[in-house]
Amino acid sequence: KSNNEPKTIGLNSTTFDTYVTNGEFNDLVSDGDTIDVNGKLDGDRFSLNVNKALNFISSNNESYINLYTQSTGDYGEATGGQLTFGHGASGSNITNLYFYNTRIKFTNVSNVNVNNISVIDYEKNIGSGTGHFIIGGQSDNVTITNSYFYTKDNGQHSTAVFSGCSNILFENNTIVGEGAIGNLLYLNMFNVELDENSPSHSNFIIRNNVINASLAPSQMTCFAICLTGSNILIDNNTVDYNGTNISPIFGGQGVLENITLQNNNLRSVLLGNAGIIEVKYINNTKIINNTIGGLIISKSEESTHKSEIYNNTIQALRLEADNCIVEGNSLKNINNSGNNNIINNNTISTMGDYTITTTGENTTITNNKLASKDYYGDESVNGSATLSNNSRTNRIITITDDNIDDYTTLNTETDENFGVVTIRTITSVIKDEDVLIFKLNSTNPTRFSFMDENSGYMPSITIKDSIIPSEMISIYNSTFINCSLPYAIFAGISSTLVNSTIAIPYNDMLSMMGEEPIGLYEPVLDNSIVFTRLNDSNHAILYYDELNHIVSNMYMSFLGINYNCVDISTGYLLSNVIEGDTIYFRNQGEITKLIIDRPINLNGLGVNALKCNITFVEGSEGSNITNMVFDESFIINTTDINYENNNNIFNSLIIDNINNVIIGLNNPKSPVTINVEDITTLVNGEKTPVTINVTDSDNNLITEGYIEVYLDGIYQDKIDLTDNNIIVNVTSDNVGNSTLKVWYYGEENYLDNTTTITVKSIKSNLTFIVLTNTMNVGENITLEAQVVSNNNKIVNEGNLTVIFRSNRYTTNVINSTAKVNVTVLESWYDKPTLTLVYSGSPLYNDYSSTYNTTINKGTTNFQINDVTTQLGTDTPLELSLTNKAGQNISNGIITLTDKNGKLLKTINLTQENTITLNMNTIYNGTITAQFKESKYYEDNQSTFTLTTTKPETIINIDNITATAGQTITLTARVTDQLENNITGGKIVFKINGKTLKDANGKVVYAKVTDGIATAEYTIPDSMADKNMTIQAVYSGTTKYDKETAETTITVSKQEATLTIDELPESIQANTNITITARVQAGTTPITTGKVVFKLNGKTLKDNNGKVIYAKVVDGVATLAGYNIGDLKATTYTLKAVFTAPGYDKLEATQTIDVIRA
Repeated sequence: KSNNEPKTIGLNSTTFDTYVTNGEFNDLVSDGDTIDVNGKLDGDRFSLNVNKALNFISSNNESYINLYTQSTGDYGEATGGQLTFGHGASGSNITNLYFYNTRIKFTNVSNVNVNNISVIDYEKNIGSGTGHFIIGGQSDNVTITNSYFYTKDNGQHSTAVFSGCSNILFENNTIVGEGAIGNLLYLNMFNVELDENSPSHSNFIIRNNVINASLAPSQMTCFAICLTGSNILIDNNTVDYNGTNISPIFGGQGVLENITLQNNNLRSVLLGNAGIIEVKYINNTKIINNTIGGLIISKSEESTHKSEIYNNTIQALRLEADNCIVEGNSLKNINNSGNNNIINNNTISTMGDYTITTTGENTTITNNKLASKDYYGDESVNGSATLSNNSRTNRIITITDDNIDDYTTLNTETDENFGVVTIRTITSVIKDEDVLIFKLNSTNPTRFSFMDENSGYMPSITIKDSIIPSEMISIYNSTFINCSLPYAIFAGISSTLVNSTIAIPYNDMLSMMGEEPIGLYEPVLDNSIVFTRLNDSNHAILYYDELNHIVSNMYMSFLGINYNCVDISTGYLLSNVIEGDTIYFRNQGEITKLIIDRPINLNGLGVNALKCNITFVEGSEGSNITNMVFDESFIINTTDINYENNNNIFNSLIIDNINNVIIGLNNPKSPVTINVEDITTLVNGEKTPVTINVTDSDNNLITEGYIEVYLDGIYQDKIDLTDNNIIVNVTSDNVGNSTLKVWYYGEENYLDNTTTITVKSIKSNLTFIVLTNTMNVGENITLEAQVVSNNNKIVNEGNLTVIFRSNRYTTNVINSTAKVNVTVLESWYDKPTLTLVYSGSPLYNDYSSTYNTTINKGTTNFQINDVTTQLGTDTPLELSLTNKAGQNISNGIITLTDKNGKLLKTINLTQENTITLNMNTIYNGTITAQFKESKYYEDNQSTFTLTTTKPETIINIDNITATAGQTITLTARVTDQLENNITGGKIVFKINGKTLKDANGKVVYAKVTDGIATAEYTIPDSMADKNMTIQAVYSGTTKYDKETAETTITVSKQEATLTIDELPESIQANTNITITARVQAGTTPITTGKVVFKLNGKTLKDNNGKVIYAKVVDGVATLAGYNIGDLKATTYTLKAVFTAPGYDKLEATQTIDVIRA
C-alpha cells in the first residue's frame, strides 16, 4: 500500500504507546486512518489530544475508555486524563465508543460526526466549569447522534455542553441523569470570545432525544435543557425532569432569538425571565404541537419577546410577553399579564375557577372553547379583554388516587354472592359531557358504578385512556375510549366501547349473542374486544362487527378460575397453549406460580392480574408482557434487572404499560467475589504469577465466565474460568504503586464484577551484552552494547556511560541499545578494559560491569609527496602518517632509502617535530619510506620521487651614488633562492662592458665571502652626466651555477666652488696686476679645466686680441702681469668663469677700484 492510503490501526492498551507519543498520535498515524479501539483504555496514561482527521470505531463493540478525569477547580482544572479534539481533528468520525468518567472536549473543530457512543459519568466530578462532553472553541458543523449519556451525582456539573459553536445537530440521543447533577444539555457562551471572523453561537438542532432525569431532584438553577444562542430548533424530544425542562441560562447574560419548540413532550418550560432566572434578550420564539406541563413566556431586559404558540397541549400557560399569538392549543388555564396578546381558537378545560385570567392591556380572546369548574365560554374568563365567539367545551377531569374522593363516594354493602363489598360511585360533581381519565393504582373498590345512587343521576360521560382497577364495573350511559375494563356489567342504555378491551360474565355474553336476555343492555362496540368463556370452550370470543366470531388461541383467566391454560400445581403452561397464544389475566389469585417455557403473550385486564412470580425459562424468548398493573410493587422473580445484567431472554421481551413492578431474570444472576492473592511486590519488566479465583456468595469457586486482567491500565491476559484457580502472569512497566484490576464477566448465571488492588512495583535489574569486543588502535568505531532487562523487555530510558581508562562517553539507551562513536586511543592498548555504567532511571536500578576487550595494532595511512630539493638545503617533507581516524602518528620511526638501498635518513617520530631532507649530491629517482617499530601500529611503507637540483644563484648589485672623478666601491651580493648567503666563487665587475683591471692591467677578481664581493673603481670625469653600466659576473662553484647581474646608473658631475683671491683695495690705471682663481670640490683642488676673466663683462684678451685662458692646475688658475690699461677712475666688477668637463660652469666676482695718478 502507498503511504497515503488510509489504514486501520488497532488501538488498545498494548499498542497505545506505539502510535501515541507525548499524548498525541505520532507519524505512524495519518489523516484519514481508522482507529479501531478494541479493549480497555483504563487509566490516565491514555490521555489523548487528537489533532488529525481520523475515524474512531470499535469493530468488536468492546471499547472501554476510562481516563479518570477529576475536577480540581471551578474553571475546568482537572487531574487524571482527558480526551480532546483540536482543530486538526476536523473531519473526524467517532462511532461506537464507550467512555466512563472521562471528560471529552472538542475545540475549534469542524465537520465532525459523533455517533452511537456511550458517555457515563458515575458519581465523579469530571466537568466542573466545563461539562463532561463539550463542543466549544468556535467549533462548526458537528453532529452527535444515536448516543447515550448517563450521569449520576456528579457534583452538579453539566453533561453535554455546546459553548461558542454553530451548526450543531444533536439527534436521537438519550440523556439520563440521577441524583445531584447539573444541566443535562447546555448551550452557553461562558468564557467565549468570538472575533468578527468566528462563526456565531447559532444554528442548533436538538431533535428526537430522550432526556430522563426523573430520579434527579428539582433544582432552581439546573435544567434539562439550558439555552442561549440563536436559530435553535428543539424538535420531537421527550423530557422527564421534575425541575424546569427548558430554560435560559442562569446569570442574566442569556441571548435567545429565533427559538422553535415543536413536537416535544415536556413538563415545564421557561422562555424569558422568572424569579432568579433573568435573560438579557429574547425574541421570536415559536412553540408548536408540543405537550407541556407548564409554559412561561415572559419579557427580557432588552426585548418584549414576541412568541407564537400553536397546536400544543399545555397544562398551564403564563403569558407575560407582548404581541404574542396563542392559537389552536389545548390547555387547562392561561394567566396573561402581557399586552396586545391574541388568544384564539383554543380549547381550555379546567376544574379551577377560571380558564383565563388576564391583567394585560389590549388582550383579544376569540373563538375559544372554554370550561372551568363552574363557568363556560366567556363567563370563564377573568379580567378585561376583547371577547368574541367563545363557546363551551367538555371538562376533562383526571382522577387519581389523590383526588378520587373529590369526585366519588365510597360505600359498603352486602352482596349475596360476594359478601361485603366496597362500592365507589360518582357524585354530582361529574356532569354531562365530562371526560374522565382514570390514573389509579389502588385495588379498591370492589365495584365501581357510574351512577350517583343517591340521586339516581346517570350523566352522559366519556371515559378514555384508562384502566379502572375494580373487580366489577357497572356501566351507565357512558362511552369508553382506549380503556381496559377487567369485569363490566352494562346497566344503562347508550354505552359505547371504542378501541377498548372488556371482560364480561358468561351469561351477559350469551345475552349479547342474542340468546334469552336477562335484563342487560347491549353496548355499541367499535373496534373492541370482549372476553368471556363460551360454554366449555377454552377459547375467547371476539365481539367486533358480528357475533359468534371465535378467535382461537386466546385464553382468559380471571375471577379465581383458570380456564385450562395453566397447571395450577406446577405453574407450567398446558400443552394446548402454543407459541404465539395470548393469555389475559384479571384478578387471578389461584395461580401461585407461573413458568413460561414458550413464546406467548401475557396481558392484564386489571389490578392484581397475577399474584405470583413469573419465571421465564429457556425457550420463552420472544414473549411479550402488556398491561400488568399491581396495587403495590410486585416482584417477578428475585433479582432486579439493570442496565448491565440482562440476558437474551430478557432482551427479547417487549414490556409495555407496566406499573409498580420490578422485572427480574428468569434465572437470577448471583453476585460474585473476585479474590486476588496477596502480592508482596512486582518487579518492573518481570513476569510475576498472580493467583486469582472467583467465588459465589457461599464462597464456592466459580468455573464459568472469564476474567480480564489489567495492570496500570495495560492488558495482561484474558482467561476462561475452567479451573478452580487461575494463574495470570502480569508484567509491570511502572515503579511505585501499581493498580491491578480484574474484570469478571459472569455470562448467564453470575453478575459481572471488578476488583482493584494496589501493589508495589520496584525497579528491575539490568545486564549488558557488549557487541563490540574487538577493535584496532586509531580506528573510529561505533561501540555498541545491549541493555537487557531481566525479562528481555525493551529498555527505552536512562543513560549508559562507556569508560576506557580516563575516557568517558555517555549516550541514551534506545530500544535496549546504547551506541557511542569513539576513536580507539593508543592509551587503551596496554589495558583493554571496558567499563559500562548505567546510571539508573525511574524503572531500572543502577548497574555497572567491566569487560575485557581485544585491541589490536591499528593500520595507517602513509604518504609522502614527491620532493624537489636543492643541494645542501633542508627541505621539509610533505608527509602524511595518520591512523584510520585521521590522527597524526607520533611514535615509531621512518627510514628513507634510495633506489640503491642506501639509507639516506632515519627519523624518530617521537623526537622530531619537523621532518626534513638535505641532499649533498645530485639525486633524481625513487625514495622508499618505511614506517616501523611502532608500539601501536602495523608497519607500512610509501614511496616518492626525489629530484635534486643546484640552488638558484641570485646576484644583487648594491645601489651606488656615482659622481664623476670619485672612487666608488662596487658591491655584489650573492644568495640562493632562499636568500641564503653564498660563500665561494669570484665576481668580476665590468664597467660599460669593460672588465675592471688594476693599475697593472690585471683583471680584478673579487672573492665571494658570506654572500658579498667588492672592488674599488674611480669614475673618470668624462663619465659625468652619463650612464654607467655595471655588471657582476659570478664564476659559480660546484654547488652553485655561474650567474651575471647588471645595473645601470647615472654618473653625476662633481659639485665645485670658484673663488678669486683678494686684490688691492685700489689699482692704478695702466698698471700690471696678477689675478688668481681657485677651484676645488669640497676641500679637494680640481686639476682640470680653465678659467677666463672678465672686467665689467668684457673678456680679457692678450695683445693679439685672443681670449686669455688660465689653465687650472692643482686647483689654481692664474693670470699674471696683466696690464689693465688706461681705465677711468671708477669701481669695476671682475668676474672669473670656470669651465671643465664633468663640472658645471662656475662664476665668481670681485670689485676693484681703479684710480689715476
